[in-house]
Amino acid sequence: MLEFEIKGSGIDFGLCVSSGQVFRWRFDGQRWVGAIGGRWFEVADESGVLSVRSNIGPEEFCQIFGLARSHEEWFSGILKADPGLSDAVESCRGLRILVQDEPVEVLFSFLCSANNHVKRIEGMVGKLASFGEDARFPDLEVLAGIDGAELRAAGFGYRAERVPACAMKVLDFGGMAWFEKLRLGESDWAVEQLQQLPGVGPKVAECVALFGLGHGDVVPIDTHVWNAVRRRYFPELVGGSLTVGRRKLVRDFMRNRFGDEAGLAHLVLFVDEMRNWRSRR
Repeated sequence: MLEFEIKGSGIDFGLCVSSGQVFRWRFDGQRWVGAIGGRWFEVADESGVLSVRSNIGPEEFCQIFGLARSHEEWFSGILKADPGLSDAVESCRGLRILVQDEPVEVLFSFLCSANNHVKRIEGMVGKLASFGEDARFPDLEVLAGIDGAELRAAGFGYRAERVPACAMKVLDFGGMAWFEKLRLGESDWAVEQLQQLPGVGPKVAECVALFGLGHGDVVPIDTHVWNAVRRRYFPELVGGSLTVGRRKLVRDFMRNRFGDEAGLAHLVLFVDEMRNWRSRR
């Protein structure tokens, strides 16, 4: 175990780990306790200084949580592309995209997220994590061997059989080597390939590509992001569901406007929408 203090560079740590990027975190009243992959953390934010206990050192910690850049440096690019986004950026002050480098955990976390709410997702991801050892998320071979009936009894519903089936399919494709190909390939190709997996639709594939594979131009699109984009940029498009055509409209617009930081702009819009949707109804 390592203990260290580090300047937070303006990060809102609690916001980062509760913004829908990771799901194995809880606040115990004094500190945030959580894990990513095989790395575990206890983090207290004390007047902008992070007091950390972890099984990794400060250099890797700073890389994961984006502490090399200040708030202004993080968001200068998207604010230059759209100064009108300043209200949303201020609403999300201290937000960062985490560098997880854990495609297995990200994939199976978001596999649990479809048509679900945060508390239930956290419970399901916690159940999957219990099959690992020493706080480490289980590897593909372990996930492939889980009995779907056990997951169904734990409340996974229709997702129960999809977990081992998805793990077996990834192994068939080459396991971690396949993920590495997706990481090095074009982002749209990676999203397309991920949708070959059982239970993985466009939104889940986009989340895995952005948060698990580091494709920063990918825009995960759900109704919250659609509502935010429509309100800000396409007010004439009132009502209606999120169609295939509208998904393409959002993706193309965000990429044309924000380039390689479209994923970061998406996260700002998503978090701002979730924080303020009641006042905008």
